[in-house]
Amino acid sequence: FGTGVETFAYAYYFVRPKEHNLTSEWDYLYNKAHNEYLNYLATTGLIGLAAYLIFIFTVIVFFLKNILLPSKQLIDSKNEFLPISGHQLLAIFLLLAYFSILITNFFGFSTTTINLFFFLIPAFQIIYNQNEVDLSAKQEKFFFGSLFYQNKLLSLILVAGFGYLILLIFLYWYADTLYAKADYLSKINHYQEAADYLNRALKLRYEHVYEDKLSYVLANLATVVFSDKKNEKITKQIIEAALFYNQKAINASPKNVLYWKTRAKNYYLFYQITLDKTQLKKGIEALKQAKILSPTDPKISYTLALFYSLFFDHTSVVDEKLHYKKESLRLIDQAIDLKPDMIEFYLFKAELLKKYQEKKAAKKVYQYILDNLDPQNQEAKKELNLK
Repeated sequence: FGTGVETFAYAYYFVRPKEHNLTSEWDYLYNKAHNEYLNYLATTGLIGLAAYLIFIFTVIVFFLKNILLPSKQLIDSKNEFLPISGHQLLAIFLLLAYFSILITNFFGFSTTTINLFFFLIPAFQIIYNQNEVDLSAKQEKFFFGSLFYQNKLLSLILVAGFGYLILLIFLYWYADTLYAKADYLSKINHYQEAADYLNRALKLRYEHVYEDKLSYVLANLATVVFSDKKNEKITKQIIEAALFYNQKAINASPKNVLYWKTRAKNYYLFYQITLDKTQLKKGIEALKQAKILSPTDPKISYTLALFYSLFFDHTSVVDEKLHYKKESLRLIDQAIDLKPDMIEFYLFKAELLKKYQEKKAAKKVYQYILDNLDPQNQEAKKELNLK
């Protein structure tokens, strides 16, 4: 049965090959396979794929019957027999349109509009077949004024239901607009305004994506508020709210690796406020969970290396220092192995080696950057005293 309808964005992380990290779009979120049939197979399994293929086969047979079965020939204005009826011509064009969808779905993924036509095109032919039986007799009954009272009532209910659905769509659109504004404001560090927009969006429509974003915005807002020592109580309340929304988002979608990353980022911000290494431990736990969900994501290994290097500063016990040093270097090497063309990973490894008093090894890393990745890297040149 697959991983579930519309879950490709989450499921792909489980099987994402490390070679993907060498592409130009390595850090993108892939919400569909670039082949709709593979997407069906991944998210709905063999049962779902078989259902779609049977539907497609049935539709093709249905159109071929409409094209090939004998039909009455028409006579044009010059009293000449036409070689093909309008019924057959419509079926041919609709079948060709349907084939175009099948082909483009093989080389890409379907959009909302294409998905609608996937089902509407055969529906067009079915409706045409029904109307063709006695079109002239039905045309007079089409108008609203000739309907029976019960049909009028049903029509009113239908119109009311349609209006309600349009209202829901409008609210969804407006909530997304508020979310987009909040996203922009958070990028320019206007966290209070961003939080207000996200709260308004959540009131209009519940989405755990909104909660995840609100959690991170509140975590950043806590660092801003904390800069004023008089607001320690408010800072604590904001931190609690950030934790609450992050937990709600994770409860709603526990397999979403992005929410676990948000938790780790939040704890890093809380650590900057409190300097409590417990926050780092919780951040590491979140990152380990994220790593289970996405084992080939190099950023997770990189962030874990950062967290362990911070632990190194927090202890004076020799054995613990040695452990944190080994873990941080192991994880940054792992990040480099997953994405060997990422200069930032090499620079961070060199910084760690300098921190651990391994300056010769650090210089080798800087030299490697200049020789293999970026001959003009200013930071590496500076460290090697090169102009």
